[in-house]
Amino acid sequence: MKHFSRMILCTLLMGGAALAEGFVTRSQTQPWMLELDGKPFIPYGLNRFAVMKPGNNRDDWSLEQYIRHAANRGVNTLRIFVPEPEFESPLGQYDSEQVRRLDQTVQLAEKYNVKLIVCLFDHWVFRNVLDTSMYGSPNGGPLKTGKEFYTSEAARAHQAKRIQFIVSRYKDSPAILAWEPMNELNGVSADYPGQHEEAMDWLHFAVAEIKKIDPKHLITESLTGDVRWEELWSDPVIDLVQIHTYRDVRNPDRAATVARNYIRWAQETFQKPSMVGEYAPLKAVDGQTRADFITAAMLASYASGGSSLLWTHKNDEFGDVTDEEWAAYQRLGFLPDLFAQAGPQGDVPTEGGYAFRYGPTVAAYAAGGHLKVTVPFQKFSVRFYDPEGRKWVKSAMQNTFTVSEGTFVLFEEQP
Repeated sequence: MKHFSRMILCTLLMGGAALAEGFVTRSQTQPWMLELDGKPFIPYGLNRFAVMKPGNNRDDWSLEQYIRHAANRGVNTLRIFVPEPEFESPLGQYDSEQVRRLDQTVQLAEKYNVKLIVCLFDHWVFRNVLDTSMYGSPNGGPLKTGKEFYTSEAARAHQAKRIQFIVSRYKDSPAILAWEPMNELNGVSADYPGQHEEAMDWLHFAVAEIKKIDPKHLITESLTGDVRWEELWSDPVIDLVQIHTYRDVRNPDRAATVARNYIRWAQETFQKPSMVGEYAPLKAVDGQTRADFITAAMLASYASGGSSLLWTHKNDEFGDVTDEEWAAYQRLGFLPDLFAQAGPQGDVPTEGGYAFRYGPTVAAYAAGGHLKVTVPFQKFSVRFYDPEGRKWVKSAMQNTFTVSEGTFVLFEEQP
C-alpha cells in the first residue's frame, strides 16, 4: 500500500498543466526562490491561525478589518489553520458556519491580494485536548492517543474526506500560496521510536490526497520550534521549507542571527525556497523592542533570500500585533514589491555582513562596524534603514560604510 501511494504521488508531482496567472510557484532558474507570474515572490506577513474566528483578533476586529489592515501595510501572506476542533462535528461532517468563515477568508484574501498558507490539521488539539475533538474516542472517534492520528486506518478515511472537501473547494483560488497538511507534523505526540517513519508515511498519504485534486499549489510542512528533520524537508513532496523557532524571544539582534542561520542552512541543505514560518517576541517585552525584534528578523531574512512570518495569538504569551509593530510592517511594506523584479538572484560578496541580489536591487544586512558590499551595478542609489533612528535614510553612491549592527542597506540600480 505504501509503495502504491508513493507511485501515485510521484506521478502527480511530475505531471500537471501550466499554471494560470496568480499562482505562486518554485523558480525554475533559482532554486531558493518563489515566483509569482515569472517574478520573485517574497512572503511578507504573519500567522493568523484563527483570523476568521470572532473575538480572536485584537480589538475584536472583523475578518475583513484584519486582512484589510494587514494588506494596507504591505502584508502579502497569512498563515492560517482550519479551525480545530470546531470545523468537523460530527466526524466526517463540516460545520456550516466554519465553512462559511473559511470561504470568506479565501474570498477576502483574493480581494486584498493576500496569499494564504493553509494548515489542514492542527496538532495541538490531537496532543493536548483530544477529548474535545470528534476524532477522540470519548466522542466516538477512532483515536485513543494523539500518535494514532498517523496510523489509524479509520482516522485516515475521515482525514482523506476532509482534505478532499477543503482542497477541492479552493483548488482554483490564486489566494492559496501552499497547503500545509499538519501544523507541526511532529506535534501530535511526544517523540517515540518510529515517529519519524509513521509521520512521514502519513505526510505522503496526505499529499497524495491533495495532489489528486490540486496539482497546482505548493506543499509546505513544519515541525515544532527548533526541531529539524532533514528527511522531511529533503523529501520531493515538499516545495517550501518552513522552520519554526522560539530560540530567542527577547533580543532583536539575536532574532536576526537565528533567522539568517536557519534560512541559510535550509537553502544550502535542501536547495529549496526556505522560510521561518513561526517566530515571535514575548508580549511582556516592551512594544518598541518587539517592533525592533520583528524588523530585525524580517530584514535579516530578506538579505538572505528568505522570509520570516511572525507568530501572533491574542490569548497566548506572544499576543496579537500592536500598533508599534504594525508601524514596523508599514515601514518595510514596500520591500516585497521592490524585490519582485526580474533579473539575477543570489548572494553578493560582502564584508561585515551579508547581501542578496533581487534583479536590479541588492539588500544587505550589517553585522556592525565595517560593511563593504561588492555592488554589481555601475550606477546605483543607496538608502539604508537605521535601526536606532527607526527610519530610512538616503546616502551618496558608495558601497562601504561604518554602521551599527542591524543596519539594512538597499542598493538600487540606476540608468
